[in-house]
This record gives sequence, C-alpha cells and structure tokens, in this order.
Amino acid sequence: MIELYPSKLEGQPLERHKTDRVMTLESWLVAKVPSYQVRESPPISIEVNGLFVAPTGWNKVEFGPDDVVRIYPEPKGTGLEIAAWAVVAAIVAVGVVMLTQKPLVTPSSASNAASGKGLGLAKTTANQVRLGDVIRECAGKNEIFPDYLTPTRRYFGTDPKVQWVEMLLCLGVGEFEIQPGQVRIGGTPIASLGSTASYAIYGPGESVAAEPARLWWHNSDEVGSTSTGSAGLTLTTTTNIDQQLNAATVQFSDYVVSVPVGAGWFPTGWAAGLIARIEVLYPYVFTAPADGSATVISGDHIPMLKPFVGMKIEIAGANAGDYVVASYAPYVPAVPAVTGSASMVTGNAAPTRYDFNVTPLTFTVSRGASNYSITLNTATTNLAGLVTAVNAKLVSTGLVASASGSFLRIAESASPFSGVALTLGGSSSTVFGSTPAFVTGVKTVAAADAVPAKITLAYDGGAPAVGLQTGTLWSCIGYRDLRYRIASVSADAVEDNESTTDIDESHGPSAITVIRLKDTGAEDESWPGFDDIETNTASITLDGSTTEGDWAGPFYACPEGEVIRRFEVDFFFPQGLVRYTEKNGNTRSHSAKVEVQYRDASTAGAWTSVSYTFTAMSPDQQGYTRSILAPSYIRPEVRIRRIGEESPENFKFNRVQWYGLRGRIDKAPSSYKDCTTMALYVRGGDKLSAQSQNQVSVIATRKLPILSGGAWTAPVATRDIVPWVNYVMKSAGGTDSDLDLEEFARYGAIWSPRGDYFDYKVEDDSTVKECINDALLAGFAEFTLERGRVTPVRDELRTQIGHMYTPQNMTEQLKRSFTLPGPDDYDGVDIKYIDEVTHATEVVRCRLPGDLGLRVQTVTLKGVTNRDKAWRIGRRMRRAQVYRNKSYSWSTEFDALNSGYLSYDAVADDIPGYGQSSLLLGITTGNGLVLLESSEPLTWKSGVAHVVGLRRPDGTVSGPWPATRVDDYRLTVPSLDFEPDVSWDIEPPHLLFGESTRWCYPVLITSIDPGDHSADVEAVNYDPRVYADDDNFADN
Repeated sequence: MIELYPSKLEGQPLERHKTDRVMTLESWLVAKVPSYQVRESPPISIEVNGLFVAPTGWNKVEFGPDDVVRIYPEPKGTGLEIAAWAVVAAIVAVGVVMLTQKPLVTPSSASNAASGKGLGLAKTTANQVRLGDVIRECAGKNEIFPDYLTPTRRYFGTDPKVQWVEMLLCLGVGEFEIQPGQVRIGGTPIASLGSTASYAIYGPGESVAAEPARLWWHNSDEVGSTSTGSAGLTLTTTTNIDQQLNAATVQFSDYVVSVPVGAGWFPTGWAAGLIARIEVLYPYVFTAPADGSATVISGDHIPMLKPFVGMKIEIAGANAGDYVVASYAPYVPAVPAVTGSASMVTGNAAPTRYDFNVTPLTFTVSRGASNYSITLNTATTNLAGLVTAVNAKLVSTGLVASASGSFLRIAESASPFSGVALTLGGSSSTVFGSTPAFVTGVKTVAAADAVPAKITLAYDGGAPAVGLQTGTLWSCIGYRDLRYRIASVSADAVEDNESTTDIDESHGPSAITVIRLKDTGAEDESWPGFDDIETNTASITLDGSTTEGDWAGPFYACPEGEVIRRFEVDFFFPQGLVRYTEKNGNTRSHSAKVEVQYRDASTAGAWTSVSYTFTAMSPDQQGYTRSILAPSYIRPEVRIRRIGEESPENFKFNRVQWYGLRGRIDKAPSSYKDCTTMALYVRGGDKLSAQSQNQVSVIATRKLPILSGGAWTAPVATRDIVPWVNYVMKSAGGTDSDLDLEEFARYGAIWSPRGDYFDYKVEDDSTVKECINDALLAGFAEFTLERGRVTPVRDELRTQIGHMYTPQNMTEQLKRSFTLPGPDDYDGVDIKYIDEVTHATEVVRCRLPGDLGLRVQTVTLKGVTNRDKAWRIGRRMRRAQVYRNKSYSWSTEFDALNSGYLSYDAVADDIPGYGQSSLLLGITTGNGLVLLESSEPLTWKSGVAHVVGLRRPDGTVSGPWPATRVDDYRLTVPSLDFEPDVSWDIEPPHLLFGESTRWCYPVLITSIDPGDHSADVEAVNYDPRVYADDDNFADN
C-alpha cells in the first residue's frame, strides 16, 4: 500500500495506491509521476514500514503488496515541486470520490501567447450520499448539510467557460422555517451570489416535478479525470486496423485467447470493447439414429457450449449452418462395479433347545417384501444339526444358515447382494436369543460406462435436422454469429520507434480475454470459457462494427439492469481553443471536431454516429455539454474520437478531452413524502471561491406543534424542548394519554423563558428514551415513567419538603454513608458542544475554586448550542460531584411508593443531636397558637431555634413550623395548614422535631424498589450549592 500525505502533521493520506507485485520505489515513481526526476534533494521523503529511505536507495529498495509506503512533501526547492505533488494527490483523491469536482491542469501555451484563465468550476460537493441511512430528524435550530437525493449533475451551459451544477437535497423529515440569508455555500449566503446560484425549497409531499435537479443522472465513473492529472480522457484520431488475426498458431484456454511466442501477434489497435467472430474447431461425433430421427451430436466439448433447448446456434466447419437446439442430455459419468456384501442376522445366545420333535418351532426370516417361514419339527441334537435343519428350509431363498461360534447365523448366500436388511418374526428367540445382531449388507452394482453429453438440432422452422454428415468431425458450435466481446488485452503491445530503424517494430498484444455474446448481443455470464486447445485453423475476425481503432471507450452510460433514452457527453479543452498568428501572435479562431457513436449494449449491433464541431478564439479553458436522445430505451455504450489530429504546432491549441458521460434514468420520484427537499443550481465562477468550504448548508428551525392551553397547535418554528418530546412520542405511536401534559406544561413555562432550548440533529439509530432524555437534559430534567406516563423530572432548587420518612414508618433502620475526597476524583468537567455561532465543536471548561483540572470528566452535550447554557450544565455536574457526597437507604411498607424519582423528602433516624420522631397524641388550639402533644419526650437546646414538621395522612409534610417549648412533651406552633386526626381511627400524624438547621436529612430520591409488602429506597443528600450557577454566565 502506497500512501501520499499532504504534510508530516497528523492526518489521513490524500490518496492510497495498491500494488500486486514487488518493485523498487523509483520504478513506482517513474510509472506514476510524469515529472519525476532523480535529484540530490528531492521535494519528497519516503518511509517503508516506518523506516526512512534515503533518496540514494530509491532505485534499490523494493516493496511488495504487504508493505506500507508513506510519501511526504518536503519544504525544499522553490516550493513549486511541493505544490505539484499536492495537486497530484488532490487529483487522485478527488477523482475516486463519487459526486466530486474534477480537477483541471494548468494549460501549456505558445511562447508568444499568454496563458488562458482556468475554468470556473462549481464546487459544492461536501454534502453526503447516505444510501440506506437514517433520514435526518431535527429538533430546534440547526446548521444542516443536506444529503443528496439524486446524483449531482454537472454540465456546461451556454457559456463554455462556466460549469453549472444542479442537485436535489434532503434537509430531513418534517417542515422547517428557513430564512433566505441562511442558505449558504461554504460560508457565503446564496442570496449574495446573485444570478450565480438559486434554490427552491419544497415541503413534505410537495411536487418537485418541475425542477430539472430532480432528475436522476447516472455519472459514468470511467470517464473523467485520470491518474496522470488530466481532467478527462484525451481524444485522438482513429486509425485503420487489421480486421483479422494472422498467426501461425493460436491457443485457447478458458476466457483467454493467446498467440504463442514466435507465432505472431494480434493486430495493432485491437483493444477492449471490440467485437470479434471466433471460429475454433473441436472434434464432435455426429451420429444418425437408425429410426431416422434428428442427428445426434456428442462429445467431450458439448458442455463447453452450455446448451439448452431453444438455443439458437451456428455451426462452422463440418455441417455448417444455423440451427436450434432441440434436445440436450448432459454428461453422465461412468459408474464403477461394486462387489457388495451380505445382509445377515446373528444370534446373541446359544439355542435353548434342539428337541423340536416334541414341540415344533416356527419363525420367519424376511428380506424386504419376501417372507420365509421356517418350521423345525425334528430332533437336531446340537448346533450343527440345527444349521442343517434350517438350511433344508431355506432352499431357493438365497439365504443360508451357518454357525458363528455357538450362535446361529442366517445370511445372504452369494452375490449379487440385495443391500436389504433381514428381519425375524415368530418364536425366533429360542434359536437366536432375545437381541440378535442385524447387519445390512451393501448392494452389488454392476459397472456402467460413461455417457457423453449430446444434443439434437432442429431448423428454424421446427423440422428436425436429419441427414447431416456423420462421423467424428471438426466443427465450431456457438451462439449465432459466433461473436465475442474483447474484455481486455495483454500489456505487451509495442509502438514503432521511428528513430531507431527502418523496420516497423510495432505489434499488438499477444493475448486477449473475451466474453461470449448471445444471439441477442447480450453477454453470456454462464459461459465457462473455451476448452484447452492449440490450433492452426482458428479464425478470429473483427465484426463489421469496428474497422478503426484508438476510440475512447466504449463505456456504459447507465448501470447494468437500467435502460435510458437521453444521455449527455462533456468535452473539455484544457488549453483553450485558439490559434495564434506566427508573425505577431494575434489570436484567431480555431476549430476541433469530434464524433460520438453509441449503440445498444444488449444487442451490440450497428453504431449510431453523431458529430460535433467546436469553434472558439480563446486560450481560456472551456467545456461543452451535448445531449443525445436515443430513439428508444436502451443501455447505451458510447465511444468517442476526434476527427483530425491534435495540432503538434505550438501556436495552435485544440486538445480536447472527454470530460463526462451520464445517462438520465427516468425513475426519479416527483415528490418526497414526509421530507423537506431543496433544489439547488450553482454557477461556477469568480463569486464562488475555491477556498470556500465547498459545502451547501442551511440554518433551519424545525416546525412542530406546541402545547398551548392544554392542546397542541398547528406546527410552528420552535426550539423548545416540549414540542420535540411530544413529536418523538407521537412518532413512536404514543398519544397524549402517554404524556404527563401538566408537568410538561409546567416545565415548559420554565424552560422557554430561560432559553433552555434543544437544537439537535438525529442522524443515527436511537431509542425513544435516548432522544427524550437528550432533550430533557438541556432543561436539567430526566425521563421517568410515572404510572404509565412519560413524566419529566427536573433537578432544581427546592423549597418545600415532599414526604417524611422516620423510624415511625421505616421497617429497617436508616443507613447513611459519606464519600470522602480521593486522589482519583474528578477535579473539573469539560463540556463539548456544537456552538450556535461557529457551528463547530467547542469546549467550555467548568472548574470550581481550587480545581486544578488534573483529572477532568469530558462530557459531550447534545442539543445545547449556547456557550452559557453548556457551561451551566457543566457547572451543575461539577457541583454535584463535590456536594452530593452522602447517600441514604431505608425500607418502608408501602409508604415510600408515595415518592418518585428525585422527590425532595425528609428522612430521620434515632441518632442524638439530629431530628426526633414521635406520634402526635393531642392537639389544642387557643390564643392564636396550636398546642401539640408528642408521644415521646423532646430534647431542647438552649439558645437555638427549633422547628417541627408533621406528616399529613397522605404522607406529605406540613411545615416545618417554628416550635416553642411548653414542657418535655408539649410545644406550640403559630398555625397548621391541615386539621390533624388524633382519634386513632386512622394512624395519627408523625412529628419530626429538631433544631432548625438539623431537624431532618433533606434528600433526593434516586431509587424505589417495591417488594411484596415493602419498598426499598435509596437517596442522595440535597444541597442547594449544586444549583448556584444555574443562572450565571460562562467565565471562559
């Protein structure tokens, strides 16, 4: 692998090359870099497998396919050498990417003529082809680089010095609000480009039928920029070529036809794409059946034909003519003889008796459908006598009994063996035992000779082909016309070196690779190739469609399986088209003529010819696009030549290159359901800089229904979080009943005024939960399921305790833990986000006083594009790392099910110095105070304010209320917001009493795990310092 890098800095190579053989570094440079010269201080350096190779070793050091060669430019010389290498790299890199700009080379010119200007080319190719990928879903306001819906069409308009590009792009699913100034090419608004560019936006389902950009133009990859740096395929004049191979001997093997060394060469000019008639004779056996039916053709070479009934064939040589295959019998291989082996049954125990004269014994032996009954009624005395008695009953059955040790055996007597198993029936266990052993033999098979493949023929009218010449004859059989397309030629053709000798040293290739054509002209993919043969009687002749060589092409204008009527060809003049007067260098008009030929590739018939003449008087690069309409839908193969040679004089410039070939496939949709599309037309020229980002982008805001008054409005442009969550849920099949609309409305009223927006593009697979959680995080919230509904929970500054959990309603003791600072703790947070101004990934550092940033947590934030908002979330994360360092766990019966995720609750235990819990035994109201009586004595601390909280019947907390001591069991509070029930008809309220700063442990619930009759709870400490930066601004 050879890799070319733009510099020695980190980055990817601009191009990669593969090699299939071992070569020196210098031989590769000579082959690939036309300007390469041996220098003392070359403008490049080379590494092989990471080791530097000095320039003096380039002609010695070899590399192969498994080696890695890296080439870097070096800052030496004038700098022009480096630029040239960069250009070569860019040309190759760009040339292999679909839908990318074709590069141009600097034109040469006469010494007395100024260089022309480079052609202004459209450069808007950074958008992507995303076949099979997720269609973009957008939330809020985003910079979108739309995706291609159809291949980009590049063409030259009425001004040959300007290239136009048209494209149809997909912004994403849904509707968008787009301001005119927010559609850009690179960083330039299209509105500022005037007539240089235009666009049209179409909403979901709107017809784009009137837009030329909607058409599907297939670009032929074979036509365009080359590895040598030219913008296209340089056209040459064609030359007459010999139509027939004249060689002493020709070898055929698979798909390759070759001429042995010393036997000659294929004619000069024979190249890929030409069609030849090949007659190569093979021996076949022609037999006339005695019944007078069709002559049978057989032999080892019939399978090479891949015949089938109805195949239209031609025979050359013996029995020449046109026929149709009437029948085909494939080759049947020979079958060798099989001796076989006997099937048998052998007892597993000695017979239990031999006196069958007293009590006769009857059993059956079966072989397949044949059953043989054996009745023993004599005294046999021993096993030998038993065998004799059984054999007397098996006469003419093909079975025979014998002794196997002390056991009885019955087996097939002699070949041929049946290969069928024996079975026993009746009272056979007396003589065979309870589990005799059965062996199935191998069937005897007689040998059979191979049967060669054979065919019979008929004439086109259906009559059988009878009366043909018989015997072993030499014939060539194949599809009618015996046509083959040349797929490739060997690389050993030589042109004549006129300066060395008067003898013409030129010759063509020594071998060609061919593809068989059917009688329709289509390629025969099932053909296995030629059987190996060397012959001096073969005839290979080009068909009448090709009498001249050195055409550019032919190349297909559309993919296999498609047919088109209209296709376009682009011509490019890299040096302009101009003539200078020899005397004073004045410019004069000059002309060049080209001929385009096309035909249907499926029939490979006659060529249709179209000629064009181009005339101009300018040294500027220029291009021309010509459209051709075929009379019917075909798969065109196109070839081009120039008429008249390219001028060798240095005051005439008429070089022409084949710059592009594309076919219009008339299958493009006229609308795109659910998606917003954009048709774009861009003119190359001075207003679109080559240094631009080469990207089409749109700043667009998604239109979604918003929640207003408990109902959803029509879609409007919005960046809010709630509409996006609703859209995600509805897209997944949800309804309003699946959303806690009250909570979403409450939080929406917080998020929108704060500017907590969600601006994000979903371009990869994701889950509903992930999409919703990403959006809620922008508002400090999280996704929860509360009683079957999606409910947002916002982590925010709290003022009112929710529920109370004390030893009075805990089933297990409260457990507390505290995390001490450690050396592996984070001491900073870095937030990565896409900035709304730069539209690039930015990093905002979030540090608290004392943070050194030695171990930083890096978080990539989705959908938050404002630096201050990203900073606030990062500071929240950092503060949580520092201040949420306590955890709690406890168990209750079903009380804890009153709470939810991130509920702000109060918990307590029995540790002295903290809150005390008890039951409320009595309540008295009077003198503007409420007197409460506790079931437990209360501990008061002098000089410290105390408070008390009460648990309502629904589990929520009333208070905390300022408390005044009456005695150890009683206290007063100014008032209550509910009427406690101390009748004991229900559980009385719980009291939680203590110092105002330590009366409870304020917590945020993180987990509730319900059991059969209980619930386990986990929580973290609540600390208001976590939220201290929620409204502050970034300090970096």
